[in-house]
Amino acid sequence: MWKMEEPIKKSWEWSCREFEYEGVCLYKDSLLWYKETYPAYAGGTARKQSLKDFMENGPAVDTIPREILNEIYDYLNIPRARRKMQE
Repeated sequence: MWKMEEPIKKSWEWSCREFEYEGVCLYKDSLLWYKETYPAYAGGTARKQSLKDFMENGPAVDTIPREILNEIYDYLNIPRARRKMQE
């Protein structure tokens, strides 16, 4: 049976340059980290991370700006003491 794709709750993008950008989409119980490149045939990458793993280990990528990472934690109502920030 065909199943509709889960709706995106919120998304963020960064490192927007002429031929590439990075971002993350927040779903009900996961995050999808991605990097897009142009032209389309040049490819891109994506990595899914459960919210549980995000809470325990922090973001699955190391390129996310601190401001955006804080926005994600704020959106998820994660107390500052429980946030896993990158070094």
